[in-house]
Amino acid sequence: MSRFYPLFLICLFACQPDDSETVQFEEVNFAEVTTLLSAESHDQIGQPANLHYSNSGLILYDYSAQSVFLFDDNGEETLRFGSEGDGPGEFRYIAGLWKKNDQYIAYDRNSGKLIHYNTDGLFVKETPLDLEAMPLSMSLLTENEIYVPANGFEGSLIRRITLQNNSTVLLGESLMGDDYDFDFDRSQQEILSGKIPPTMINRLILSSNESGLFSFQQATAVLQKYSHSQELLWEVNLSDIPATEGIFDRFIEINQSFADRGMRNMYMIQHASDITAADSGVFLLMNTIPERASTVVWVSNQGDRVVSAYLPETDNFNPDLIAVSHDGADIYLGSRMDGVVVKMSWPI
Repeated sequence: MSRFYPLFLICLFACQPDDSETVQFEEVNFAEVTTLLSAESHDQIGQPANLHYSNSGLILYDYSAQSVFLFDDNGEETLRFGSEGDGPGEFRYIAGLWKKNDQYIAYDRNSGKLIHYNTDGLFVKETPLDLEAMPLSMSLLTENEIYVPANGFEGSLIRRITLQNNSTVLLGESLMGDDYDFDFDRSQQEILSGKIPPTMINRLILSSNESGLFSFQQATAVLQKYSHSQELLWEVNLSDIPATEGIFDRFIEINQSFADRGMRNMYMIQHASDITAADSGVFLLMNTIPERASTVVWVSNQGDRVVSAYLPETDNFNPDLIAVSHDGADIYLGSRMDGVVVKMSWPI
C-alpha cells in the first residue's frame, strides 16, 4: 500500500464564481505513523466512531465504550464523560463532536439532539433538532448555529439553521431536486447501468472554520467553499486526483455483487470517508480502493493549492476518521474496524 513520490506539480481545474484558474497540486508522503491509541494501550478503546481536535486535546467517541474521551498528545486519558441512554446527557450514537468556548458539544444522530457538557464533562443542557431527517454530516458554526445538508430542498444544497428560533437560510445549488421518490429496484438498475441514482446525488459532508464552510459532494468529488454570508467563493473538482481513481468502478462492482446474490443492499458512493477544517484550509480523508495508498488531501482556504499525502504501508489499518490540530501540523486518523488511532506530522 505504500507509495513513494517525489514532490511534483500538476494542474487541476478550479471554478470560481466569476472566473476560472488552475490550482497547484502536490503529492507527498507521510514520513512516519505512530500508534496513539489502541485496545492494547487503552482497555476502553474498541470502536472509535468520531474524532475532533480541540485546544484541550483529542476528543474521541468510542461506540463500544459508549463514552466520550479526552486524550493529551501522548495518548493519556484526561477526561471521560457521557453514557448510553435516552436521559439528559445520554446518547445513542454520536455523529459529531466539537468544543465551542467552554463547552463540549455532541451531536446524537439517533436521538436527534445536541448535548452540551462543561469542561469537566458534566451535563449542561440539550438542544432538540427540529429536522425531517437527521443528517449524517453536520458542521457546528456556533453553539446556536449549524450547517446541515438540504438534500435538494427548494433547489439548495445546504441549510444554515439558527437553533434559537429555528430560522433557516439556504445556500448552494443542488444537483438534483427533492421531488423524487426512492425506488430501490430502479436505483439498483441505474447503478448497474453505470449511473448514480438521484438519492445519492446531493449527499454531502461538511466542515467549517472561521473563513467559511467547506462542502464536499460525495457523488461528484466536488469541493466547494462558501463564506459565512452564503457566497460561493470557489470550487475544486477532486475527481481526477490519484486517490479517487477506481472509486466509481468499485462502487459498481460491490453493488453488482449484491445483485448477483439476490441481496437488497445498496452500497453508497462516497469519494471521502471524513472531512475536517483547520485554520489553513480543509482536510479530506479519501476513500481509496485497496490497491491504492490511504490518502489525506488538504485544500487551502483560497482553493488555489491541493496537497495529497500518502500513508506508508501499515498492516491492519484502514482509516475512516480524521482530526487535525488547529495549525494543521498534526494529523490523527482513526479506524472503526481496527480500533486504532494513529498520529502523524503533516509532511510539508
